[in-house]
Formats: sequence, structure tokens, C-alpha cells
Amino acid sequence: MKEIDQKHLVSVIMPVYNSQNYLTDAIESVLNQTYKNFEFIIIDDYSTDRSWEIIKKYSDNDKRIKKFRNKKNLGIAKTRNKGFKLVKKNSKYYAIFDSDDILTPNRIEEQVKFLEKNENYALIGSHIIIIDNDGKEIGIRRYKTNNLDIKKRMFFYNPIAQSAVMIRASVLEEVGYYDENYSGCEDYDLWLRVAEKYKIANINKPLVKYRISPTQFKTTRLKETLRMTINIQKKWLSKKNSFNALAVINLIYDFIIVPTYKDSPYGSTKISGSFGDAVSFGMPFLLPNYYAEGYYFPENIIRFDDDSLENTLLDCINIKFNKNEYIKLKNSVILYSEKLSNVMKRVDFTNLI
Repeated sequence: MKEIDQKHLVSVIMPVYNSQNYLTDAIESVLNQTYKNFEFIIIDDYSTDRSWEIIKKYSDNDKRIKKFRNKKNLGIAKTRNKGFKLVKKNSKYYAIFDSDDILTPNRIEEQVKFLEKNENYALIGSHIIIIDNDGKEIGIRRYKTNNLDIKKRMFFYNPIAQSAVMIRASVLEEVGYYDENYSGCEDYDLWLRVAEKYKIANINKPLVKYRISPTQFKTTRLKETLRMTINIQKKWLSKKNSFNALAVINLIYDFIIVPTYKDSPYGSTKISGSFGDAVSFGMPFLLPNYYAEGYYFPENIIRFDDDSLENTLLDCINIKFNKNEYIKLKNSVILYSEKLSNVMKRVDFTNLI
């Protein structure tokens, strides 16, 4: 790769909470970047393990690291927003990163190069390599790369990996920080706000190793994640008190069919999944590119049977359909799963119409 001018300061912002098992790899992947002109903002969200001690050890040896510790646990969205407020005023780009993930050595350089060459783009992401708890590579998740393709899909799922994002500081200051009401899904709402005004893209290569863990927010707080995602999509899909049927189908499929079935409707690829992964990355569109053959998520991931599926639909889809949208939903859902369609017949949506 041709070398680029490294005059522009990049602020890498990484919240930390109880990440002692992964933190060394995460920090070193930042310090070993080919692009050297960065500050590394690390904020410990009142961890109860050895995370803070690890952070202090590294900050003592590298002046680019600026360490901070919350006096109490604030949660991921508030901690990310705190990081934005701690950057240097001359920082041009913010690189978002999570403490259980790993950067490829050229991530910052690749993204700075793209944004410098494409001044009309506000945000750049990338594909991601999926790793397990032990750091073993188990698959790759690919996204649409150009602005138009991404925006066509944004209202149905989140087509940007948060831990792979670099955003212009000026744009973030204009559109606002993460909405703290959506903690755990805060990225989806922010990308929609950015995309409303600016072009966005994904680099056509993986620049982050993204760790799948049973302790992730989206995995451990499933219903809350679903409700927040529905609320975000409802806000952006329509100003009316109705909902887009395709978005609902996508959510139902992501949250229920993917975790339940082990045989992909797309072919012979073996599949499994967590609810959090589904809502973040839109499995119906990405299944063929994502799953590593033979890999299954831990057995403690919740899986639905018919009865719990019915209860979840009634409990979570607290929205109003107009009659046309409702008909579309009932007709289209049959295309996804005979099992789901049978359950849908037992669910009374009349009170939602």
C-alpha cells in the first residue's frame, strides 16, 4: 500500500468493561498500527476485574494512551460519548473500537486514506473477521460496500460494524453523539443519522477481528435489544403509526428462525446464531457469506420453541400495522419458514391493527 501523509490526528476511542481476558490483544493491535499519528482514549467503565491494572501498565509505557476511569458503571453508550468529549480539538477522525476485538495492522491507515481521497464521505467501515472466545478465526462477515447499496438496506438491518468504523469528527459534532436511550443498539441509530445527510461506505476487506462472546450485551439482553431495534427502525421507516412489513419479517427471522434452525434455507451451509448478531447484521442477507462450516454458538444461547415464539411475538412487537402492511406480513412470512407461518396463524394481531 502506498504510504500516506500521517499529519492528521486520529482519536481511537475504546470503552472497557471487564475485558481482562482480551484487553492485551486489543491494546497491542492499536499500538502496532502502521499509521502512527493517533491518540488512544481508553475509558474503563468501572470494571471489577483486572482491566484497569492492564490499562495502567500500557499507559505508563506509551504516551499516546490516555486512560480514564468512570467512578461508577455508566454503560456502553454513555462511556462512548464520554470518549468523544475527551479527544484533542485538532483530531480529524474518530476510530471506534471495542475492547474484546482486534484491529488488523493497517486499519487506521486504510480508512484515513479512503476519507482523505473521498471528502464527500462521512463514515467508513469494513468487513470483519469473526473470532471466538479463544481468538480462533471462524468466519468472515461481508457487507455491502458502496453508499447506495448500504442505504437501500439500512432500514432493514444494520449494515455497518461498529468496531470497524472511522467517522469524521466534524460530522459527529454536527449530527450528535450516540443516543443513550439505545444503549447496546446506539450505533444503528447513529449510522442512520449520518446516512441521512452524508455518504457512507465499507472498505472491501476485513480490518477488524470481531469476537463473538456469550457475555455480549446483545446476547444477554435479547428482548431489550429487539425492542430498541424495532423502535429505531420504526422512527426512521415512517413518521406514521405503522411499520414496514419487510422490516418486521427481517427482525422476526433474525431473532427467531436463525437461532432455532440448524439447516439454512439458503442451501447446505450449516448455521446457528445469537439474537444479538442477528439484529446487528441482518442474517437473511448475509448468511451465505458469514457462517463457518460446522461452527455452532454455545449451547446456552436461547433457542425458541413454538410456544415461546408465539409469546415473544406478542410481547415484543408492540406496534400498530395498517391493514395493507399486515396482509403483506402474513403473506410474506410464509416464504421464510413453514414453522413460523404456523405460529403466526395462532397469533392474534387484531389488537395491533
